[in-house]
Amino acid sequence: MPKRAQLAKIHILKKQAGLNEDQYRLLLASFGAPLRPDGEPTSSRFTDREANKFIHFLQDYMKRNNLLNEPARSSKKKYDELSNRPGDFATPRQLRMIEAIWREVARDPSDDALETLIANKTGVPKLIWLKKEQVRKVLVILNTMKKKQHV
Repeated sequence: MPKRAQLAKIHILKKQAGLNEDQYRLLLASFGAPLRPDGEPTSSRFTDREANKFIHFLQDYMKRNNLLNEPARSSKKKYDELSNRPGDFATPRQLRMIEAIWREVARDPSDDALETLIANKTGVPKLIWLKKEQVRKVLVILNTMKKKQHV
């Protein structure tokens, strides 16, 4: 079986090449990839050596089709557009942290459920409207939930 890093590299290259699922499966088939029980070619059944060869195969495919010289995608993260807000609003990093912990501890990890919790505990109806002092309160609540899960 391929290592996680190899599978990640394959799927990063797939995304960079702009391949949809059908195109990706055709490339796997043309490479001679092993098949899943449903008959579809898959990279998850490669050996380490096959995974490396397929990575090189994808890179060559991208070179042949001039896909390596495309401009890099933006590295903006969620909420980065809120980084220059006036006042003492929560930072984009704080908002991402709240969401990440919420997804980890909540029974219902939806955005609506998070905003319901925030509204109930702070009186603020939207995550993005939190002030820095309210972030601390929300993080204490979320970390308490996290500790209760690990008991």
